[in-house]
Amino acid sequence: MALPLFIEQILNGLQSGVMLFLIASGLTLVLGIMNFVNLAHGSFYMIGAFAAVSFQLWTGSFFVAAMAACISAALAGLVVEFVCARRLYARSHLDQVLVTFGLIYVFNESMRMIFGPQPLASPIPPFLNGSLTLLPGLQYPLFRLTVIGVGLVVAAVMSYIVMRTRLGMLIRAGASDRGMIAVLGVNIRLLYSLLFALGAALAALAGLMAGPLYSVNVGMGENILIMTLVVIVVGGIGSLKGAFYAAIIIGLIDTLGRLFLPSAIATIAIYIFMAAVLFVRPRGLFASSAPPQVEARASDDRVTILWSLSKSRRSMTAWFVGLCMVALALVPTLSAWLDDPFLLRLFLRVVIFALMVLSLDLVAGFGGLVSFGHAAFVGTGAYAVAILGWHVDHGEPLLLGPIVLAGTHDALLAWPLAIASAAAMALLIGAVALRTSGLYFIMSTLAFAQMLFYLASTPNIYGGEDGLQISQRSTLPFVDLGDRPTLYYLALSLLALCLFLCWRLINSRFGMIVQACRQNERRVRALGVRTYLYKLLLFVISGMIAGIAGVLLANSELLVSPADLSWARSGSILIMAIFGGLGTLFGSVIGAVTYLMLEFTLSEWTHHWQIVFGPLLILFVLLARRGLFGLVLGRGSGS
Repeated sequence: MALPLFIEQILNGLQSGVMLFLIASGLTLVLGIMNFVNLAHGSFYMIGAFAAVSFQLWTGSFFVAAMAACISAALAGLVVEFVCARRLYARSHLDQVLVTFGLIYVFNESMRMIFGPQPLASPIPPFLNGSLTLLPGLQYPLFRLTVIGVGLVVAAVMSYIVMRTRLGMLIRAGASDRGMIAVLGVNIRLLYSLLFALGAALAALAGLMAGPLYSVNVGMGENILIMTLVVIVVGGIGSLKGAFYAAIIIGLIDTLGRLFLPSAIATIAIYIFMAAVLFVRPRGLFASSAPPQVEARASDDRVTILWSLSKSRRSMTAWFVGLCMVALALVPTLSAWLDDPFLLRLFLRVVIFALMVLSLDLVAGFGGLVSFGHAAFVGTGAYAVAILGWHVDHGEPLLLGPIVLAGTHDALLAWPLAIASAAAMALLIGAVALRTSGLYFIMSTLAFAQMLFYLASTPNIYGGEDGLQISQRSTLPFVDLGDRPTLYYLALSLLALCLFLCWRLINSRFGMIVQACRQNERRVRALGVRTYLYKLLLFVISGMIAGIAGVLLANSELLVSPADLSWARSGSILIMAIFGGLGTLFGSVIGAVTYLMLEFTLSEWTHHWQIVFGPLLILFVLLARRGLFGLVLGRGSGS
């Protein structure tokens, strides 16, 4: 490779890194000082990009557009802090994740309503258009050099502010002991508001500089948010220095990887690097410089344990569950009587999603392991069935290193392989993610799921971004899965079986140990229990149940796509678990019914249904801590 081309790619990686730092630095401040997880931080990046392109086209001035972008995002940040964040500082990280996930719905749909669904092109300002000759044969765009310069200047200014000014002293003191500085008379609310606005403005600065380089479109903040979370996890949550160095490293790996590595590996290179870092240093490269206060907040106030109920309430719960299962069993009959096949398709989807939620409830509700990447196991099971079917349709063997498999549609072969694949994926992800805890665990599971998402999007042989069509449903002896009512009853039977097995599991010695780990893992370890192995086994069992859901989903939809692995799908599963109630098992069914019926009703009412769903989600998280099934059980259902 020619030296000028290599230097150009180094500069591109540096430019990508400084833009990641601009976003990560604001999120790091919010997380480090407030211990607040803001998944809507990428929305400020999007707001900055849209505001910049709008004001630049309106006024013709890039400087006016830059000011408008930063001010718009800062105001949005102040509104979010005042309306939502202040009510969540003392709540669990799970609540913060869900509320800010709801804000993503609101911001994305608002931008779609205002600017439309089509991407916008942001022009490069005339005074930055052109290139500079850095070396003989190397001309580099002036705008990209400006981006690098601005990013490095902002990094230097932030370092000076944090380390050399009174405001920085308050920031560092707040990171160490926020209660003490409040006692000393510091207006902690004002400090929090300023930090939130500053973080939003920094994200907007990155957004306005990204506009001329990439397209400005709705949802652009989500992809950059995932990379930002990777930066924060690698650098060490709460460490500004770690965010800078990790952003530069991630930017260089991503850019140079696309040049030197095969496309399938290049798209996931940063996630492989993250996994390696977490395996060696579970708290990131610069964990020692992170604030000591950045730690997980328990979500026990959201957990309802069934056997803590009185005898009468347990009896009422059993009757309620039984009646609900009978009602689900009557759905095919009702669908035929009403001559409404859509009703059966809808509730088949409900049953399948209830299995997904059950798998998450097992680890989050009883094990305290809040996974934001559970769609990875659903998608693995679905893709395994689809890939085996594709190979038998095309008459090609499936090569897995030294192992050669013939494709098949036989459920007795394909389904166990698919479930085993999901279990193996859960074992690999859990082996790394469970070396972490709290926020690191949430973010690492999210990043691993995105790694599989990009991997599924890359190979064109299996459909790539368009997904993979399945020619026929799996075959079972004496069972016609091509008949939708038969498939429905099979899915309902598997759901009932998994509910029963999970109930037996959590009542066993194993279940008691993992619940004890959720409440006080240090004490359990002091008793000589190898808690890591117990949690890993629970994670694998959860992955197997999610794999069963993926198998059924593939047979129901006859199409698998990267969307089945996406973080949006993981978020939906988590929302359903919260709707139903964590630690209830059957709440998975209630949550799936509520979410999918609400989604269907709102989408029928308006195309912009997410702008209604987002506030409803936020209100539900704030007001109904134990979920709908927890409300049915009553206030006596303590954890």
